[in-house]
Amino acid sequence: MNRYLSAIIFIVAFANATHAQTENTVSIPIDGITNAAQVVDLFKRTYTGYQDKYTQFKVNTSLIFEKQKCQRLADSLKVKPYEKVDVDGNGYTDLLITSNWYGHHIYCILDFGEKGYSVERLTRKYRECSFPFVVKKDSATYLNYVGLRERNWIDNDTLENVESKNLIYKFDNFIEYNPNPSKQDIRSITYQATGCLGSCPTFKLIINQDRSAYYDASYYSKKEGKFKTTLDAVKLKEIHDLVNYIDFAHLNDNYEIRATDHATSTTTINYANGQIKRIVDYGQLGTYGLTALYKKLFALTESQVWH
Repeated sequence: MNRYLSAIIFIVAFANATHAQTENTVSIPIDGITNAAQVVDLFKRTYTGYQDKYTQFKVNTSLIFEKQKCQRLADSLKVKPYEKVDVDGNGYTDLLITSNWYGHHIYCILDFGEKGYSVERLTRKYRECSFPFVVKKDSATYLNYVGLRERNWIDNDTLENVESKNLIYKFDNFIEYNPNPSKQDIRSITYQATGCLGSCPTFKLIINQDRSAYYDASYYSKKEGKFKTTLDAVKLKEIHDLVNYIDFAHLNDNYEIRATDHATSTTTINYANGQIKRIVDYGQLGTYGLTALYKKLFALTESQVWH
């Protein structure tokens, strides 16, 4: 595997879901869509950097899937090619799409009104056979995301090991729904990303409760060296709130994907009550919430002024 292909794999895994936001300039709003051609047009207009050089984005109107097991699951769930629904509960209609574009993927186009559209890919690497359903309960709107466990979809024609997750759009990402987030004080967060067989950035980031932060950047980072800064208070609070919402303290200690040549994230959090929690995540796909946290932490290396 060459370094360029590995870099692409790192970006896809690290980001969890394809994300792009554009100005709301589409001629047909989501509420006005009546056919798959209009869905494709909206996707091409809103997906930043869209290219169809190798294959064109298509809505899977036939609902035919390559693997028998995935076909059986889709049939049992009565999957739709696309669905118009307010996924994030902000009063605007969003669009869930069952697509054929470099394989089967589920995309969601979120409408934020004057702020424009955001395209999110719900399908995770190595869990391609999965489908969402909107659930509204109490005051929350979330997705019940049903699919086959990692790599299970290629084995045979039975439907054992089907898993279901409830996902909600918070912190600019789809993450596991948690009706009762914890409220623990956090003293420090240490995040370390190792390299892959390619050009994955290798760095260490330390964030303290007093907003002081230290960044040790090495291979394939935009700049190498040791840096420090005082973090923006709003961004620090957002990260702390995300850590508590995903219940980091009670997640597994280790996650790994069944593939080679991927990067590893090691995250250590020191809580004010003396608890220390460390998670090692090979492939950076442990949970939707963890991947969202990695994205937020990685973004700090570029959004903050480091000295």
